[in-house]
Amino acid sequence: MTCLLKNKSIALLASLALVACGGGGGGGTIAGGGVSGTGVGTISGFGSVKINDIRTFAVDANTQFFLDDTPVADQAALEALLCGGGSCGSSNPGMVARVDIGDDVSPDFTSGTAVTVNAFNQVKGPITGTAPLAALEQNLIVTGDTVLENIPGNNVVNLVNGDVVEVSGFDNGNNTILVTRIEFKGNNNSGILEWKLVGTANNVVANTSFTIGNQLVQLNGVVPRDCVGG
Repeated sequence: MTCLLKNKSIALLASLALVACGGGGGGGTIAGGGVSGTGVGTISGFGSVKINDIRTFAVDANTQFFLDDTPVADQAALEALLCGGGSCGSSNPGMVARVDIGDDVSPDFTSGTAVTVNAFNQVKGPITGTAPLAALEQNLIVTGDTVLENIPGNNVVNLVNGDVVEVSGFDNGNNTILVTRIEFKGNNNSGILEWKLVGTANNVVANTSFTIGNQLVQLNGVVPRDCVGG
């Protein structure tokens, strides 16, 4: 069971506003048109949407854009959110996205028209360890290719416990994330109102709690949604 958690309280084990089972980073509602393929990769450019530098998908007036499942007006609005308020230009935003492609998708899935583009974070919440680096108890692997956004001193060694970050990347299935982008959002008193954690639920105590990696999640009466079989 894979769960998406969102917590609108500034307390690590406080009541969850939403507990949903199913794959993380899902797309939004498709208003119209067929979908012939879906892929997940790193946005490496805009104009059209470039994924992993090798797949270029056209966008049109019907393409819908999302950030963490929340609709944004258009591609320009998504770029502004990812690239400091303006166009990304030649900058690589480093954000992982799920892209649904229309009926014109190529046989090798390298081109076509995007129906939906949903850029998403795996984790939104506080740094909980620095050796190794972790956020919400998920280990973070930062490489020379990781995009650092507003990180103090442009170096993750300057992050401290309690700093709030948004982390986009790929989970290796062992609660370790290969980070493609990490953005500093402030500290516990000035960070973000909504926390998020995507991962596999373990150590489930029915109607009470479970863990994602080493992160304990207490349900506090919240009923999980879309969990087949409970």
